[in-house]
Amino acid sequence: MHKESRFLIDIFIPNPLFLYRPENTRFNVLEYTDCNTDENVVVKESNEYDTDSEINELTWYFISKNEKVFAKEYFSMRMYFPSKMNQLLIDSGFKILHQWGDYHRTPLGEGSTLQIYDVCLP
Repeated sequence: MHKESRFLIDIFIPNPLFLYRPENTRFNVLEYTDCNTDENVVVKESNEYDTDSEINELTWYFISKNEKVFAKEYFSMRMYFPSKMNQLLIDSGFKILHQWGDYHRTPLGEGSTLQIYDVCLP
């Protein structure tokens, strides 16, 4: 990286209401029409959040019109809260020039849903 380069990072702020949902409950994510079968498909998800590792384990259930689950997808998401991002960036040798909470460059604050960083090497 050139000494005058800047690096922008854009990630969401984890929502505690999303992370700490009731166990064994499936929540609607989206609906779509399968282009091969022309059937309506509902996607629901459940999750388990580990506070120690800050990893959210998600399961997506693909449900056909007869309410049958015909596929499941599993994936993990590491949750980066602003304090952790600050620590990671500083520990990696970056200088944080700006932190914004949206694309309008509003300062990062309590109501922010995004964390956008403008960083460089010192």
